Amino acid sequence: MKRTFTRFSAVLAALLIAATGWAQQQTPLDIALRHLEQEREAWGLADGDTKDVVLRDQVYSRHNGTTHFYFNQRHEGIEVYNAINGVHVQEGKVVFSTNRFTPNLAEKVNTTAPSLTAYQAIEAAATDLGLIMDGREHQIAQDGHLYTFSGGSISDSDIKVELVYQMMEDGSARLAWDLAIDMPTTHDYWSLRMDAITGEELDRINWNVSCNFDAPNGTHAHSHNCEHTQAEDKPGLPIRQALEQQSMVQSDNAVYNVFALPAESPIHGPRVLVENPADTLASPFGWHDTNGEAGPEYTITRGNNVHAYLDLDNSNQPQGDEPDGGENLVFDFPIDLNAEPDTYQEAAVTQLFYTNNMIHDIVYAYGFDEQAGNFQQNNYGRGGQGGDYVNAHAQDGGGVNNANFATPPDGGNGTMQMYLWQGGGSIFRVNSPQPVAGSYEVSAASFGAPITENPVTGDVVIADDGTADGSQACNPLENVEAMEGKIAIIDRGGCEFGLKSLNAQEAGAIGVIICNFEDASVGMAGGAVGGQVTIPVVSLGNADCQTIREFAGQGLNVTFQVPDDSGPEFVDGDLDNGIVAHEYGHGISNRLTGGPSAAGCLGNDEQMGEGWSDYFALITSVQPGETGDMPRGIGTFALKQEITGSGIRRQRYSTDLSVNNQTYDDVKGTTAPHPLGEVWAVVTWDLYWAFVEEYGWDPDPMNGTGGNNMAIQLVMDGMKLQACSPGFEDGRDAIFAADVLNYDGIHECLIWEVFARRGMGYFMTQESSNNRNDNVEDFEPRPECIRELKITKSVTPLIEAGEEIEVTMTLTNHKGETVTGVMVEDEIPTGLSFIPGSAVGADATATGSAVTLEVGDMSNGEVVTISYKLVSDEEIFSTTQYFDGMENDDENWFFLNLDPEGFNVWEISELDAYEGEKSWFIENTEFVNDQVIFLQEPVTVTGENPVLRFFHKFNTVIGFDGGVVEISTDGGFTWQRIPERLIRNGYNSTLDYQTLVIPFLEAFSGDSQGWIDTYIDLSDYAGQDINFRFRFGSNEGGVPTTGTNPGWFVDNVEIMDMINYNGEACVMSNEGDMACTIAPEEGTIVESALSSSVEEALPEGAVKVFPNPANDLLNVAIDVTGAEEVLITLVAMDGRVMQEQQVEMGGFYQLVPVNVAQLPAGMYFVKVQAGGKMTTQKVVIR
Repeated sequence: MKRTFTRFSAVLAALLIAATGWAQQQTPLDIALRHLEQEREAWGLADGDTKDVVLRDQVYSRHNGTTHFYFNQRHEGIEVYNAINGVHVQEGKVVFSTNRFTPNLAEKVNTTAPSLTAYQAIEAAATDLGLIMDGREHQIAQDGHLYTFSGGSISDSDIKVELVYQMMEDGSARLAWDLAIDMPTTHDYWSLRMDAITGEELDRINWNVSCNFDAPNGTHAHSHNCEHTQAEDKPGLPIRQALEQQSMVQSDNAVYNVFALPAESPIHGPRVLVENPADTLASPFGWHDTNGEAGPEYTITRGNNVHAYLDLDNSNQPQGDEPDGGENLVFDFPIDLNAEPDTYQEAAVTQLFYTNNMIHDIVYAYGFDEQAGNFQQNNYGRGGQGGDYVNAHAQDGGGVNNANFATPPDGGNGTMQMYLWQGGGSIFRVNSPQPVAGSYEVSAASFGAPITENPVTGDVVIADDGTADGSQACNPLENVEAMEGKIAIIDRGGCEFGLKSLNAQEAGAIGVIICNFEDASVGMAGGAVGGQVTIPVVSLGNADCQTIREFAGQGLNVTFQVPDDSGPEFVDGDLDNGIVAHEYGHGISNRLTGGPSAAGCLGNDEQMGEGWSDYFALITSVQPGETGDMPRGIGTFALKQEITGSGIRRQRYSTDLSVNNQTYDDVKGTTAPHPLGEVWAVVTWDLYWAFVEEYGWDPDPMNGTGGNNMAIQLVMDGMKLQACSPGFEDGRDAIFAADVLNYDGIHECLIWEVFARRGMGYFMTQESSNNRNDNVEDFEPRPECIRELKITKSVTPLIEAGEEIEVTMTLTNHKGETVTGVMVEDEIPTGLSFIPGSAVGADATATGSAVTLEVGDMSNGEVVTISYKLVSDEEIFSTTQYFDGMENDDENWFFLNLDPEGFNVWEISELDAYEGEKSWFIENTEFVNDQVIFLQEPVTVTGENPVLRFFHKFNTVIGFDGGVVEISTDGGFTWQRIPERLIRNGYNSTLDYQTLVIPFLEAFSGDSQGWIDTYIDLSDYAGQDINFRFRFGSNEGGVPTTGTNPGWFVDNVEIMDMINYNGEACVMSNEGDMACTIAPEEGTIVESALSSSVEEALPEGAVKVFPNPANDLLNVAIDVTGAEEVLITLVAMDGRVMQEQQVEMGGFYQLVPVNVAQLPAGMYFVKVQAGGKMTTQKVVIR
């Protein structure tokens, strides 16, 4: 395959822009090029970043008249890998664009001249892949920086090697050789970037997406408020009329005996004879043509779109035994599903040929055509590369319980491998509740009672041995009464499997489920006491375990039982149309994202490839009468489940949140691609049914005009429009753009409602698409879609007693009409006073405990911001009950290593501090760690509004390394995690299960961007003695690549009786509107001080304390007119009086030296009292 690219220089761009009358002559390409220059500054690019670009692909979508341009950034003629900007032009204007260019590229490249040749790069890659070259690999072509070598002994396909720049995590651009090796002995098709100077492997992705369908759920032995406008003219499929006018249609009258779509599999519908199913637009000469003339070139299962054949020996080559339909193309072969698959191989290959062709024809109708990079031998003069039909391997001998699809760039053959599925059903079944019911893959332990035909059924309870890691059950269980007659869930880790199971058995359990920390079950030996276990024990993969455990103690009921093993040992995946559609979907999403010549745009951490593939499995198998709330499992036939089975995903797909409750946050802490895909698939499935509800369902998947057809078009076009290396926000926004291109954007509010429901709302943040753990979900649709008069409120977050508070309120009219007589009434809490004349944006009237602000009329869409000020009472402040600023080292703390493998402990550090010079610090290393610091003595919680406040700063590997705060009320025997009590600057992420072996653990992780203060509500512990600890965990996932001092700093730990102000503000109108709100995160918090009975404060500047920090001597300068005596008190942060000194003033200024040499280092209060007045200042003593 030879790619034809077009290079554009700065001079050409300038000429295009400056030419007289250019606006009247501009082509879509001219418009796209000008857009790159116009958006350069908005994208944060330097002047040179858009001067050397190459047009990789130009795709025209006939159904909506859009031309898609995909430009690749270059430096001195060398492309930057995956630096692809999409510019999409319709009716003479840019409707949507995406940016993946690297800013200031010229400053980041290391060189333009390689030290290694292209052949040496192949040698380095072969070494990394464990391949041995035999000398048959030789150069056969060269085109500029692109070289082509024969595959020889290491690749089934020719090896194309091209000089590129690979962007690194540190922001540098390293010269590299880009190449791909089609492994001859495995299904892998590796795309690699090898350093052109050192030969080091810089990046690797697999063009073959292997779906690992046997996990998680395998078998044993293995009313919205938006106004939606009816589209006046739904576009339908104008491409059909345009191309059918070419008179190319020549039917071949082929007949196939198959499980025909929309039947998902043999358990979803009968086998039927279908005649001439080829679509006249997508396959105008039938499925057996390749030359574009009447009459088939093949009478076997081969044609323009796919070549299906057996690959029993995993040779990746046909053996000439393909099913033959004869001159009449009748493919009617017997099948007996009660027999082994080797008895119906011709029927299986026919089924695979049929389904591949059907998917090809269906998606062609939605724009996956020749120009877009579809899979065809002959493109019939319609554009695109051609020569890239799918090689579909039936009953592939390369494995079981799996399937995969390899997608090279346009012009390279797609390869699908379908395997047999082994098993006799599952030995573990969830009976209830309905959302998680079904069979799951487990591994039986090598000890304990065997699982037999006699069922062991019981409710499920999570084990608890009373320790911090109580669910690991390494000690005798404490929840004995709850465990009696139940089945125990126990987490892996901490001790031997046999001991865990024995502890459960002795507490009365009748069975044990061991939850693994990986997404697979694990083999289990009994260890020292396993021989004493007499109840059945199984292990369950992490994803499955987290799915079911949330229902433990709430109706979760399971059964251990060997199923009926009658029937064949193997099931043929070729007969499962859903799995075939899923695999073909990988080819679709990889070719559409970033343009057909870019096959590596779905290799990033947050890509949704598995989601689109499940989506295709779902939409191609919707039966008449089906509704969105009906649970849909994927792969139920292959797993020998009923139609209602759970399938191969953690949750079945449904619009019903009680069946599938996954949201954007559910991608965090995961490592495999399928959890990402499940969330994306369910939200696009919701979108499908939302459109069906609006416009109805059409049974014709290719020519229909129903809501289902419209939704499919949006998802398909969204893939064309989204950025290379997309995340969820990129994918969502591309679907909005598709709605603009296809339907003038009239469904915006409907689409917002769908995505917001799954946590992908208007205020979501994706952050990096290369990190699935740094996002923030949101459940709000676009504000304009909620037809209300709205109010938000913010206040000064932290003040000293006596300081002012600025209150700001934003009013927005989204009602769709003018509202009149708008006014706001805001509560003034006790302790605050309105400052006359402080209001801005409205007339204010203060009456007692409220202030009223008159706004007047507001037109639709108008936003009004108003503000005013309050002054606080200087005598009302938060009261310190305990404080440690860490300046006295670790005398109040213990540090402890909870993981035998860990060795980086907490330490008092001078690397950084919030205040003073010292803080606690633990480094984030690449090693496994579980470390804590906790108080040596408990603290009694008192006061009306007690909180724990601490200042901290963290820089960790987000989602994998981080910290939590835990509280104990029993002297440290057990510790409670309290995420719901963090009231300001709470946890920002979740940690991977493997880090601390705690599921769904909310934590501080990532980069705090400096010091922050976190507040924890302790009101539930009032009157109790508590201890608290800071716990940090890390795994072997590396270290942060940006910032300094990776780890967690903690400083100024304080328990205070908090004073805060937060009044309710309500907006009203003459039309009867009313909406109320308060400020977030407890409103305004008043800074802490020591309690005192002194009623008045000394004047500002009357007392000065220096130096601060102090060593041996502290000076207190006092200037209080008329004072005869002054009392100076030095108070520790825990309230202890350390020194008192009476000073005779005589009514004059005094400089009083205070000897602090004998005091421990730390933070102290200096209180100065004179004439019934007082002032307090903090001081650090070293």
